Amino acid sequence: MQKLLDAIESGVRAVSAVVMFVSVVVIFVQVISRYIFNYTPPWSEELARTGNVWMTFLGIGMVSRVREHIRIDFVDYLFKEKGRYVFLLLEVAASLAFFAFVGWEGYKTLRPVLRQTMPGMQVSLFWAYLVIPIGSALLLVFTVDHLVKTSRKLFGKEV
Repeated sequence: MQKLLDAIESGVRAVSAVVMFVSVVVIFVQVISRYIFNYTPPWSEELARTGNVWMTFLGIGMVSRVREHIRIDFVDYLFKEKGRYVFLLLEVAASLAFFAFVGWEGYKTLRPVLRQTMPGMQVSLFWAYLVIPIGSALLLVFTVDHLVKTSRKLFGKEV
């Protein structure tokens, strides 16, 4: 299972790197063309914005894999290991509910936006919104993985 999660993470990293590179190049071209040629390609802002949204949703999945999200961690100092585990269960339950809600709502949004196009790129909005359920799925998978690892560690079955 860990090999599969590692492969998913590697794939997400590769896609994120490509999206970031394309976004930086597009923004650079946009700025140069605006200030030197007094012309901005109509597709450049949409592509850069869509790339930023993709980087954000893919990035939150990767960050959740290594548990580097901002969180309130004072509970970790108040309780011993079993008490922390109870609060971890509450945190994970709330997180899973939220990620599932966002993913489901993102999924429901895909059908209506399929028929809409971005005016500058003439591409379906579907491609911009597709990352919402993908990012939510990454968050769900990596959060459950963290819960399993923590449970095994707590109950003496090292991962």
